[in-house]
Amino acid sequence: MPASATRRTLARQWALLRDILPPRQPGKTARELTDSLNASGFKVSKRQIERDLNDLQELFPIECNDDEFAHRWYWAEGSGVSLPGLSLSEALSLTLLEKTLRPLLPQSMLETLDTRFDAAKRTLSSVANDFPKARWHEKIATAPASLPLLPPATPQAITAVVQEALFSNLQLEMMYQGRDEMEPSSRVVHPLGLVQQGSRTYLVALREPDLDIRKYSLHRIKNAKTINVPAGRPKNFKLEEHIASGAFQHGLLESIKLHAWVSVNLGVILKETPLSQDQRLSPEKNEGYTLEATVTDSWQLRMWILSQGDFIRVDKPVKLKRDIAHSLKTAFEQYL
Repeated sequence: MPASATRRTLARQWALLRDILPPRQPGKTARELTDSLNASGFKVSKRQIERDLNDLQELFPIECNDDEFAHRWYWAEGSGVSLPGLSLSEALSLTLLEKTLRPLLPQSMLETLDTRFDAAKRTLSSVANDFPKARWHEKIATAPASLPLLPPATPQAITAVVQEALFSNLQLEMMYQGRDEMEPSSRVVHPLGLVQQGSRTYLVALREPDLDIRKYSLHRIKNAKTINVPAGRPKNFKLEEHIASGAFQHGLLESIKLHAWVSVNLGVILKETPLSQDQRLSPEKNEGYTLEATVTDSWQLRMWILSQGDFIRVDKPVKLKRDIAHSLKTAFEQYL
């Protein structure tokens, strides 16, 4: 039998034993097993599955219940069989998640997961020519909505200490140099979570002694060590809710009613991807749209407005209009 045919057969039969075959009665029919395998990416007939089951029954403790209408297959009671390896779905999921998981997981966990990641790649590579779904990870990607920036350099040793403190729920002592500080200074913090924002990774933590919630860029930590004291945590604190509150935006962070004129092209984009739930776009008599939306007055909002150039003109609030006009005027003068 050619090598490719052997791989196809082994992969199919392994998936049948590991992930498809029920652990107990009443079991599944050959038709149900065939449908499950085809849904997982295997192209196989009911006749082939019946042959596989008969062959596997000679080597493994699987049984067939001679139902009046259809034979049902399942693992024999008390067999306790646990098969190693990854299913096609597991391998694909791990491969897709690896890039997201890697910067956020403790090094101690990554050392274990690296074996799984490698196994996932081998599994997909071994069957890629025979099962189209094994190439799914090659057909999807994410593209940044803004100019992509390279991530700042962060020593792995610093990342490992921060992750260990967070993982073990311990306080962290670190030498941290803020953006506007000439020299790093000592801080004791209670780690609450790690957040990836664009190319940067931030530590969210309570800072001693006031215990305010702050965020710290990992690449600005110059030295760090865990303190063998349990870290505190605000009651009912949830990292997702903290982010949703606007903690990772900058500026006044006040809710404002934005009134602006936008071009036809920008109006089309905002129809598809609104600024807010209450956004309204009304066609102008001449050209473009009148935009109304409740938004947060943040640094991100102002950078977005400036990035649109002459596609947008802010009318209200007046202070925001003046700030944008001042930024545009200053930029224009610099080019002169």
